[in-house]
Amino acid sequence: MREDLVGYLLGVLDTAERRRIEQSLAADPDLRRQLEQIRQALEPLETLNDEQAPPPGLAGRVCDSIEKYEVDNHPVPLSILQARDPGSGAVASWSLTDALVVALVAVTAFTLFVPALINGRYQARKLACQDNLRELGVDLITFSDRQGGHRFPYVPLSGPRAFAGIFAPTLLDSQMLSSHDPRLICPGSKLADDRSGWYIPSLQQVDSAPSGQLMGLREKAGGSYAYCIGYFDKDSYQVNRNLGRARFAILADAPSVHLRGRVSANHGGRGQNICYEDGHVAFVTDFHANGGDDPLRNRLGFAEAGVDRDDAVILRSEMQPLANPPLLDLLPKDMDREDF
Repeated sequence: MREDLVGYLLGVLDTAERRRIEQSLAADPDLRRQLEQIRQALEPLETLNDEQAPPPGLAGRVCDSIEKYEVDNHPVPLSILQARDPGSGAVASWSLTDALVVALVAVTAFTLFVPALINGRYQARKLACQDNLRELGVDLITFSDRQGGHRFPYVPLSGPRAFAGIFAPTLLDSQMLSSHDPRLICPGSKLADDRSGWYIPSLQQVDSAPSGQLMGLREKAGGSYAYCIGYFDKDSYQVNRNLGRARFAILADAPSVHLRGRVSANHGGRGQNICYEDGHVAFVTDFHANGGDDPLRNRLGFAEAGVDRDDAVILRSEMQPLANPPLLDLLPKDMDREDF
């Protein structure tokens, strides 16, 4: 069962095996404790930034070591002699060499296959996340098609709805999402490990929430993802409109607040999935490759509203379009910010 629990956490079991494990977990508290212990033991693997491969030639060196030990210490193991003469009446037994061989094979198998299992789980989660973003992108595009001027969900500059994750309650109220829609959760995110208490609030819940509860709603609303906020056109703040652009990010893995470059932690800091305005999804590791735009900051370098129509900026769910004084200072001095 312990091996099954490891396979369950690594995401390598088939559907029937997963269902069997989940049924056992539901009925056995001790098994759940074992699962949590194994999960904690595997946690360091989540922080690896590079795929781990076994040292070159490891399998060959192990086989050579086994062969040399056999020749020097026990040319013909007793167990092999017994296997060759089953009529001898000898009782089967394990020699020291047999035990060493089994141990070395086990170590080799662990070294060779566990990294492959880990990488397989990583790839599976990344692809599942891409499916989520692709479907959510279709919902956003459909929403824009129903609006005058092909507008995406609006993120205001002030008021209770002034946060990037408001796109989800907007889609919820448009009956395009459910309150516990699993597509808002990246399988590689921390939220996927513990989604208890998570839900998408309605617009009414956001509008009526006391100030002490509003921040919690803002943090939850967008799930594991970040949304593209509006931009400034001269002296006015505008909502993004769907122009079908292939390099304009509208949704992505939520940026990190502590990793270098603010890259998302959803995929171990290796990069992040991004859904673009034309509906395609890509895993991006270098935002500036091929002259691309960095969607985590505007062209002034701030994680705030874009400075023009083509300046896409995606923000974590709880973040507001204007948060840094430098961009506020760029607004005309006679503009009443409360009008937003």
